[in-house]
Amino acid sequence: MDRLLVRVALDSAGDAYLDAEREIVAAGDRVEPLLRAAAGKGGVEGAVAELLLGWPKAGKTWAACLAELTRLEESSKRTATGYPTAPQVADALSGKFGPACAPFLAVRVLKEAGSWPGWKEHGVLIYLHETGDVRAVEPLLALLWKVTHPVMRDEIIATLRDHTEPAVAARVKEELARYEATAAALRAAAERK
Repeated sequence: MDRLLVRVALDSAGDAYLDAEREIVAAGDRVEPLLRAAAGKGGVEGAVAELLLGWPKAGKTWAACLAELTRLEESSKRTATGYPTAPQVADALSGKFGPACAPFLAVRVLKEAGSWPGWKEHGVLIYLHETGDVRAVEPLLALLWKVTHPVMRDEIIATLRDHTEPAVAARVKEELARYEATAAALRAAAERK
């Protein structure tokens, strides 16, 4: 049963992921060996497993990040736009939490892609860009293949390109080349129709 729960968390998105995340956090040490094995595989699966392993130590901070996003939304309802701007979100997260929320929000923006309002998703992407946290790379590489909004896509690409650590930069360059080749092939196919 624990193996299935971990698999659901690694493979799912949306409410299924959030439910699995809650169950894993509640399970505590019982699922730790399974998560450690997944974390050792690297990639986006490793990033998700690392996040789940980090809940006991960083969970209060991560919950505060989510609460800050809710607070920003609530306080902006009285403004002319009715929601915070993406830079306001990034500034608030950076100012209150520094890079502490980067691995958490990188996974969450991936797992909840498309269900967040644009201001929240874009604000978190700007925050991830500003922090430059290497733990956001794999989730952002996976998100790049899901996102359809050009502003979000450009923010992800800019964030990824700013990583200069040699191993990370090589991985990013390889994945961006694959992404750009696929996009070019799709454009060419669409033009032929």
